[in-house]
Amino acid sequence: MIDVRDEFFNAGNEDQPHAWLLHVNFGYPLCDAGSVFCYDAEKIEPLDDPAARKYFGAGDGAYKRVPAPLKEHHGQNSVVAYLYPKAVSAAGDVTVGVVNERLGFGVALHYNAREFARCGNWQHWGEHEYVGALEPMTGGVEGRDKDRAKGWLLNLPAGGRRSYRYKIEVVSDEAGMGRLLALNEGAKR
Repeated sequence: MIDVRDEFFNAGNEDQPHAWLLHVNFGYPLCDAGSVFCYDAEKIEPLDDPAARKYFGAGDGAYKRVPAPLKEHHGQNSVVAYLYPKAVSAAGDVTVGVVNERLGFGVALHYNAREFARCGNWQHWGEHEYVGALEPMTGGVEGRDKDRAKGWLLNLPAGGRRSYRYKIEVVSDEAGMGRLLALNEGAKR
């Protein structure tokens, strides 16, 4: 397990806008046809584009299962949704991940929803450009203007500090993979 603490300090004399996104990409062989994104989200909010709305709009959760390469993801075409995973503790702890049952391993991201209010799920399944991501974030991926308009843009005051703690865990035992996959079972309740 990798335990990370990021700390930001505004040494200036003026308040500054602040955003932090963990861009955690997963590729082959972890992401392969049949691999599964694991999370229990209270809300899934696709970006405001037709492809993302269609892809993440499937009520059956099919967007959690990694497909074979898709022609519609050729080039720069991809889909993104904001996830709002349910906390598993009163302190706001969240776990999201991806599992490849065929290979017997997965990766879990453990973080706190009070630090990262949402998690992006980026999926780009183009041939030879086959990658997906889980991205705990304070803001969004559409730019500061949109974050500001949505009330997502944080402020780091002059002399202020802000820290984030998260863990990245490789899971290679049945119990660990079972805990990740169980997140999806919670989403079906």
